[in-house]
Amino acid sequence: MTDLTTMTPPAIDAILNDLGHQRAKLVNRVEGLRRAARQARTGRYPDPAHATKLETQATQYEPQITAITDQMQPYNNEFDRRGGWTRAFLVQSNSGHVHKSMSCSTCYPSTRYAWLTDYSGKDEEQIVYAAGELGCTVCYPSAPVNVLTRVGEIRRPTDLEREQRAAEKATAAAERAAAAIIDPNTGATLYKTGRAAMNAIAIALDNLRWYGDDHPSADEWHRTVDTAVTALAAKQGIDKDAAMTEFQQRADKKFATTARKRLREHHQREGSIVVEDLVPGLQAWVREHGIPA
Repeated sequence: MTDLTTMTPPAIDAILNDLGHQRAKLVNRVEGLRRAARQARTGRYPDPAHATKLETQATQYEPQITAITDQMQPYNNEFDRRGGWTRAFLVQSNSGHVHKSMSCSTCYPSTRYAWLTDYSGKDEEQIVYAAGELGCTVCYPSAPVNVLTRVGEIRRPTDLEREQRAAEKATAAAERAAAAIIDPNTGATLYKTGRAAMNAIAIALDNLRWYGDDHPSADEWHRTVDTAVTALAAKQGIDKDAAMTEFQQRADKKFATTARKRLREHHQREGSIVVEDLVPGLQAWVREHGIPA
């Protein structure tokens, strides 16, 4: 067996904590079986045979409980031999505090604790500093007020979850801000992402090619293109004119491909093409390039 005299308080208490959890689960199981046995024996529809079966099952756990208790005893003896050491326990609730024992007058018999074994054997001042605002003022009455009002390194699970959610929310917000396309003149968010801005430019340029500058929405399309290209160029640190030229060339290429396809389909379907019946953009393209074969 390990020489307990050389083990640190955190190591000893960690083992005691683990064994204690195992023992508590078995004790709870036995208590549950015995409650069920009493109900089976004295309830509205008594079933003595079932009650006996439950009691037998409960009894079968007792040797395991005894064995774990025996395992814990040497560690408890070592604690006593050293005259004890400081310990810290965090109440497992949304408003739980750190206590020096599990018998604080502010708690109840039903109170559940998390044993902070990493702090076993530390100076009380260190524990209080680590607990910060979670330190129990009854357990640590002499702790400075400025220590008990600060956020310490010991956190409740609910605090950690809340802080994690806040951190994730902040990260998501930062990512959205980093991805957003901002108007360099007003600081307003124009598009959530660069892709959204590029799609808006492509749609506006496509509409201009199909319907021309005489369309009622043409001015709006031109503004969309100019504003979005300006913002994208500013975000990417590139020349606006160069970016505009690239978008225009892409739009021309896409329009030409689609125009040829539409005209061929129209010719196959109708047999002839009346240029004046086409949308303005197609009329202009046909006049420049002719009707595709």
